[in-house]
Amino acid sequence: MDVEIRHLRMIRAISEVGSLSGAAIQLGLTQPALTRQLQRLERAFGGTLFHRDRNGTRPTALGELVVQRAKVLVPSVDELIQEARQLTAPLHTGPARIRIVAHPTPLPGPITERLHELAPEASITLREERCGQTAMELLAGGAADLGVLAEHPAMPLDRLPGVAVHTIATEPLFIAVATGHSLANEFEISLADLSEENWILPQGLEIRCAEYLRGLCANAGFIPRIAYRLDSANAREFIRTGLGVMLAQATFRLEEGISVRPFHGARPDFRHILAVRTDSPVARLADALVTSAIRAYWAKADQAPVYRSWLSRTDELAG
Repeated sequence: MDVEIRHLRMIRAISEVGSLSGAAIQLGLTQPALTRQLQRLERAFGGTLFHRDRNGTRPTALGELVVQRAKVLVPSVDELIQEARQLTAPLHTGPARIRIVAHPTPLPGPITERLHELAPEASITLREERCGQTAMELLAGGAADLGVLAEHPAMPLDRLPGVAVHTIATEPLFIAVATGHSLANEFEISLADLSEENWILPQGLEIRCAEYLRGLCANAGFIPRIAYRLDSANAREFIRTGLGVMLAQATFRLEEGISVRPFHGARPDFRHILAVRTDSPVARLADALVTSAIRAYWAKADQAPVYRSWLSRTDELAG
């Protein structure tokens, strides 16, 4: 027989209650029915799962293994079912339900805060989505209402029917290196000077980052050695200790031991976007959200000294 999640629930109930009769009551079964199911499961697992005597029911060594796995698997499956239902349930007649998918960028927090102001009665949920294309598909399929996302302008996310995309800002990407790096004090760094470096890619963001980096470096005459894929905290530690370098958003939060420098010449870009499902409760709020997002972005930019300096220099050269 195939072992199903209901069987794992049954094993966990027997272990927790300590008797077949008590577990049967909890599960809504008769004791003979529960006993038959347990016997079939024991044949499937290849051994006795519980010792049964007048003192109750307790797991065997094999039973303890199965019980411990059940305690992990059952809650995980329950969480998966709950999350899937939240994503796919139709809108109800009560307060609007607004579902956000977001990349780990500076904007999801301010956007969510603004949504609470604009739609105080709405039930708002947010989940980080690593893959930008998956986020767009969730929006197009009706499983999300608003995307707070990012993309490389040279490799944009697919535009799908029923999803309106609004640009919040297009910013330059800089390079993050250790303060002890030989190029750390240069005003600008040429990409070609980084040909021998170990490169770090963000683990929490998938918008064709590797392909984009390889294209940039190919134009500079080399193939990048992508050594690490790390979350934000580990990436900063690897940069600080000189283990690698990384493309960084212009609004990158500076920390001790890390220097962020602009590129000389052609620079890579990074674009922040809001993607709105056109038949969702958010659609009527899109203009207000875009305005708030732009304001929030430039507030973040004002807190980034390297970015401010680069903008001032760019304005001077343009003037």
